[in-house]
Amino acid sequence: MGRDTPTEPKDVKDRGLHARHAGDPTLASYLSSFLFALSVPGFVLLSYAGYWQGWYPYSWILGVFGG
Repeated sequence: MGRDTPTEPKDVKDRGLHARHAGDPTLASYLSSFLFALSVPGFVLLSYAGYWQGWYPYSWILGVFGG
C-alpha cells in the first residue's frame, strides 16, 4: 500500500535496483542473471534431448519441461 506522505525521488543506487549495498553490480550478480537467463533454454533442450534419446514419447516433452 502506498504512503500518504510525499517522498523525494531517489537515484538508482538508493532504490536498490542493483546490489543490496547500493553499490555497483557484482560479478556474482551478473553470473546469477546469466545462469537464470540460460536456464529456460537449457531445460527446453534437455526435454527434447530426452525425447531424441528415446526415454519418453513426443507427447511427454511439455510435461518433462514443466516437471
